[in-house]
Amino acid sequence: MPGLGYPLVFGAGGTVQVNDDITDKLRLLFDTAPGQRLNYPDYGVSFEALTQTTSEFEDMLPFVLIQARTTIEKYIPEIRLIWLSGERDKKSRSLVIQVVYERIEDSTREVWSWEQEGVLNV
Repeated sequence: MPGLGYPLVFGAGGTVQVNDDITDKLRLLFDTAPGQRLNYPDYGVSFEALTQTTSEFEDMLPFVLIQARTTIEKYIPEIRLIWLSGERDKKSRSLVIQVVYERIEDSTREVWSWEQEGVLNV
């Protein structure tokens, strides 16, 4: 299912190019907090609870991953989610999310990672 790319890319005559790249869709979803996208209040993933304190990270991570899984399944129906995991990198104070998915169209499996640097209290 083609969609608008992120960031927007303009083609000849000022038209917006359509993009079918799953990684762009995942990046946009993970870079958006719920409530930021007009008319889609549940679009996005909330990482705010993970960035507050170290002790809460381990308790909150499963809930954040459940929210991410539900949102991916709803808004990116052209993939089947195989694996979703998250961890913190204490050295860079980063949150790292890894997504393993299969394209429904051709059963191709791919791995995608998302990292938000410098946001965790470690």
